[in-house]
Amino acid sequence: MIKLLFLFFTFINATTHHYNISFMGLNVAQVSIASTDTIFYNQPSTIVRFEAKTRPIYNFLYPVSNHYETIHNNNNHQILSFKKITSQPGIYNNLTTAYENQQVHYNNSKILIQNNSTNIFSLLYLISNSLFKSEVFILEKEGVHYNSSLILTDNDDIFKKYKLNILLDSSDSSAGAIKHTDIFTWAIFKNDAERIIWVNSLKNRIEKCYFKV
Repeated sequence: MIKLLFLFFTFINATTHHYNISFMGLNVAQVSIASTDTIFYNQPSTIVRFEAKTRPIYNFLYPVSNHYETIHNNNNHQILSFKKITSQPGIYNNLTTAYENQQVHYNNSKILIQNNSTNIFSLLYLISNSLFKSEVFILEKEGVHYNSSLILTDNDDIFKKYKLNILLDSSDSSAGAIKHTDIFTWAIFKNDAERIIWVNSLKNRIEKCYFKV
């Protein structure tokens, strides 16, 4: 109970950004990204919460309600905790992790999150705050690890433009912690997708993301 109360009160002062998702020219969903500092297993950390919901007018077509939470270490950006609850037609995901012996594994499995990896939610937070310095890195998705690169393609006084490339690690044959993931995660990690991210370096926020499949 003490831990739950602590997390609730720390999010009163969270930094939150709101976005619209457009598909085929239609404003179909809304996204919020909130972050705040915390202490997790005596480690200075950051909580990143990402929520995506279809706008009410489109709920009768394809209702989506997705909630993700990542906690990462502020010093080395190691993922310390991840959970998600997502709902869409035909698919419901409820995924959590446990932190044991300085490693993170998905509950009810032995699937580990590599200590030198990040996930898409922490990545967006880190690059928006100019905290991510690696051009080549490992991006983790629900127990599967991808060799990835983040290329700065344009940079002016305000905006930085990045291209994100994601390739499955040839040594990682894991099927992951779940069989069928949500539409948001599926789209980002789709093979041959184009992923462009704009960062507002003055306001320390993601300005726009463009994903094309």
